[in-house]
Amino acid sequence: MFYNASMTGKSYNKARVILSILIAVIASNAVVNGNLIIVPITILIGLLIKRLLVKHTKEVLEDERNQLVGLKAARITVNIVSIVLMSISFLLISLTEPSHVYLYNLGIVLSYTTVFILAVYSVSYWFINKDFS
Repeated sequence: MFYNASMTGKSYNKARVILSILIAVIASNAVVNGNLIIVPITILIGLLIKRLLVKHTKEVLEDERNQLVGLKAARITVNIVSIVLMSISFLLISLTEPSHVYLYNLGIVLSYTTVFILAVYSVSYWFINKDFS
């Protein structure tokens, strides 16, 4: 069932669910037994098997509309999170009293987190735009 040269979308979904359950069972047993090295190996093998499943599926698994909706949702999320984090960090930095140093430091950490998010977004946007140009 996992390897069929001409899988349909329905059989792909069944195989994906079975694979996810299998990975969860193996990883949770490894954690309970204290074998933490097995967990990343199990996840990597599962990702490889999933890639093989996608490769051998005849049907289109994701259409362009879903991709476009995902891209727009990601852009809106980055914008909203950046605005909210910068607003909170600005308030924490500017309105904290000298006795509340931890709030000031939290504001600084949120500022750097926002800058990091925007930098990662800019670099990934640049690379993706470079690939399509």
